[in-house]
Amino acid sequence: MKTPKPHEYQEKAIQFHLDNPSSYDALDMGLGKSLIAIEWMKRNGSRATLVLAPLRTIYSSWPDELEKWAPALSWVRLHGPEKVQALSANADIYLMNFEGIPWLLDQLIQLHKTTGSVPFDSIVIDEGSMVKSHSTKRFKTLKKMLVLFPKWKLILSGTPAPNSLMDLWSQYYLLDEGERLGKFVTHFRCDHFHQVDRMGFVWNIRKGAKEIIYKAVEDITYRLDAEDYLDLPKRIDVVKLIRLSKKVLALYKKLETEFFLELDNVEIEAFNKAALSSKLRQFVQGAVYTEPAGTISGPRLYEVFHTEKLKALEDIVETANGQGILCAIQFRFELDLIKNKYPNAPIIAGGVKAEEAGRLIRLWNEGEIPLLICHPASLSHGVNLQMGGHIIVWYALTWSLEQFLQFNARLHRQGQINQVIIHFLVCEGTIDERVLKALQSKFKGQKEFLDYLKGVR
Repeated sequence: MKTPKPHEYQEKAIQFHLDNPSSYDALDMGLGKSLIAIEWMKRNGSRATLVLAPLRTIYSSWPDELEKWAPALSWVRLHGPEKVQALSANADIYLMNFEGIPWLLDQLIQLHKTTGSVPFDSIVIDEGSMVKSHSTKRFKTLKKMLVLFPKWKLILSGTPAPNSLMDLWSQYYLLDEGERLGKFVTHFRCDHFHQVDRMGFVWNIRKGAKEIIYKAVEDITYRLDAEDYLDLPKRIDVVKLIRLSKKVLALYKKLETEFFLELDNVEIEAFNKAALSSKLRQFVQGAVYTEPAGTISGPRLYEVFHTEKLKALEDIVETANGQGILCAIQFRFELDLIKNKYPNAPIIAGGVKAEEAGRLIRLWNEGEIPLLICHPASLSHGVNLQMGGHIIVWYALTWSLEQFLQFNARLHRQGQINQVIIHFLVCEGTIDERVLKALQSKFKGQKEFLDYLKGVR
């Protein structure tokens, strides 16, 4: 079968990254970042490439993309019981999930001692937001490994600044070792942001700093907007306001103001504002855990307060007439409540093995799953689901803009032929409204950065 060729706009991106060996690909979801990276690998003359990506994608998306665009390239997966053997396979591409980075460093040290070399000299980081925090072990370990990639480095992400522009420092450091945004995150933070709270958890951007940051990274960043290149049906967002009963809302307000609820059989207490936020988010989803996490060996006990969101989901399922629905949840008890109504609905979340998730994804895309329950962190990067449906239900919203945008893009992407409908189940007068507002604010900040880059070239 003849290998398809990249589109003209993708060719321009490929050439940009070849001209700038250490660069950032900030294309919208669905514009073919994987294809661009594969062509970059084929043409840059490097010996072999390490591709770091979320676990789900190294089992599904990356193998599929390689088979489609580069069947002549050999690849291995550095995951599972055969990963040590795979590291010595002399392949063109090595696929590995981010959690394996510390293991890889140890292996490469030993390999270099015995052979004097390592198997690859270029790196692709698929989803730069996975290394957005300078304090994580994965970033610190990658920082030590930069010497292995003296020239060819490529970062891909449709969500480079999911929380604020502060997320950019560590990502660009891995490309230029601090040449553009500074060698120390403390200097970057103090130069461009000012501290709002005494604990140092909240920082606001200084006046004029946005433009300085934009300008600093524009020369190695390539940006394309999906709206300019993809002819997709317009997405419809539906905010479904849910009114809790007076009795239930009174209990919610009591918990919100007093940090405490006393019921017939149980006491619910939040010891600080962070714990209160979690309890309130549980409450709007229908229940509240009555035992702290990590204190019991079996399933956590919870108290059910209402089923209003389940009723809203039932309405959507009924009107969908068997069309595939992706349903995003946050808490384990939500799965229990939904499964009581829809016992055959499968789940992709933490604890579901990559092979099983891959099987469910194939069934979904074949139209065999009418309701797929997901935790957005487990299904938010690089997975193609647009063939199996066009309806998303945010049963529970997330604070994470990255998860929010990436999850929505599983359906609203190239290849989707139907109008994507996204339902947000929001309990009126509760923390749900604050979460939705926070997502809108974060989106505005990231969009300003991406719109600037779009106008550069």
